Amino acid sequence: LLPMPFKTPIKSFENTVIKFRGFDKNDKDNYEEIVKLLGGKFDSDNVTHLIISEKNYINYEKIKSELEKNHYNNVKIIALDWMLECCLNGCRVDEELYLVEKRNK
Repeated sequence: LLPMPFKTPIKSFENTVIKFRGFDKNDKDNYEEIVKLLGGKFDSDNVTHLIISEKNYINYEKIKSELEKNHYNNVKIIALDWMLECCLNGCRVDEELYLVEKRNK
């Protein structure tokens, strides 16, 4: 991993709890390191953001139903691009442009 071009952790990430789905182990491990640098956390009971791989976009409705069935109604299902934009900008960017629901239409 390359050093971040801004001070980490990012304050706006302190309550961000991320989970990844659909990535191979190597990629997932790398992404988790980036999340840690940004100041995010991993806790399966308090997930705020589920980042899914592009190949899983087709399963969006199924994933959303699983989350709702398990009472995770406020989890944002987003594209990996969101995390990468956060890295480029040095802040937590608005998730709206990265919601899989909007990309899947």
